[in-house]
Amino acid sequence: MPPSITSEPVKRKKSAPDLVTALSVDTARSKFEVAKASLERAETLLKFTKITAPFSGIITRRTVDPGAFIPAATAGSPQSAALVTISDFRTVRVQVAVPEAEASLVKKDQPALITVEGLPGRKFEGKITRFSYALDELSKTMLVEIELPNPKLELRPGMYATVKIGIERKENALLAPVDALVMEKANAFVFVDAEGKAKKTPVKVGFNDGANFEVLSGLTGNEPVIRAGKVPLADGQPIKATEAP
Repeated sequence: MPPSITSEPVKRKKSAPDLVTALSVDTARSKFEVAKASLERAETLLKFTKITAPFSGIITRRTVDPGAFIPAATAGSPQSAALVTISDFRTVRVQVAVPEAEASLVKKDQPALITVEGLPGRKFEGKITRFSYALDELSKTMLVEIELPNPKLELRPGMYATVKIGIERKENALLAPVDALVMEKANAFVFVDAEGKAKKTPVKVGFNDGANFEVLSGLTGNEPVIRAGKVPLADGQPIKATEAP
């Protein structure tokens, strides 16, 4: 009989994996962290090439030219170190100094009428937003602020405005032209036409808007007052008056 032969499957020897030392891993990780930090620094420096304002507006002033060297800002940098000035004046704030005589009558939300020389014939209506309550020690005036919507950007920052505030409303008030008022120290007078002669009459003055003043006492409203203008008058001086247009 032929001998019996048994077969066994051939086993392949597995290749040993590459071995990496812990030092190599730490070195690679360190290089990665350095490269990552360098990338973040470069990205941060790249962001400095673009200036983004915290609000939308219009650049009203530029203090540098393209290509100029811009030094790093420090705590002691002067205000002139700014690159540009940007303004958002879709809403403008009007500041007005109210005289001491009317300061106590000012209240929030009182109506105000604003005109500017740059826009003749235009009138802007607003309301008092806030006021300081305290008077300035030198000028004896109180700061009042009025905010106005300015969607068309017609009102420009820095404009001088004339403001009329509705602090008090009176019915049937007696008014006289302001150029008829004569002030002597703390006393107020007007000259009235008394049978062809100028009669000096003391009056008590109320509100004055620059064109007319309120007569609280001294006149009844039937006396013809003299608008002398720059012509000096004396009590009892003969005059030839004509009716004003």
